[in-house]
Amino acid sequence: MWRELVVPSNLNLESLGHILVVVMGWEGYHLHHFIKGYDYYAIPDEEFGGEDPFGGLFGPSPVKNHDSRDYTVGDLLSRKRSWIDYEYDFGDSWEHRVTVADTRKYVKGEERKVELIAGANACPPEDCGGVWGYEELLESLKRPQSKRAKEFRQWLGYTFDPTEFDLEEMKLDVDLYNK
Repeated sequence: MWRELVVPSNLNLESLGHILVVVMGWEGYHLHHFIKGYDYYAIPDEEFGGEDPFGGLFGPSPVKNHDSRDYTVGDLLSRKRSWIDYEYDFGDSWEHRVTVADTRKYVKGEERKVELIAGANACPPEDCGGVWGYEELLESLKRPQSKRAKEFRQWLGYTFDPTEFDLEEMKLDVDLYNK
């Protein structure tokens, strides 16, 4: 499963995170962050004031927290093949590698917009239990009449097809960010 997007370099990381949720087909009700080395980019947790939630209990942390609204794609992904990790849903822990395939300059007056160019396969259903739960779901689909497959279908409320991906429909969802 993969997606290919065009995004302007002035798009902030928080907006990129929301777009990634959309192109994955998720609802977006889980926490997420970007990771580059020891730097984490997310909306700060007000409860902890953006500090180490363990209060230094385990010694000084090398991790530096940054507000994802204050950094753009161009700040961290300025060269071809540069990358950043993105994690969505800290319970299921869906980890993604966001990699720059190519860069280009905008022509003066050209509209900077987000575009979905290509993709393949459905994303795992939200709250399916991470990699292990998704593997169990896929295994159950091989035996559609099994009790577990019926339980999954009832839980999902629809028949899940891991190969399904409607590029044109997903493009319409992504285009909402350009309005």
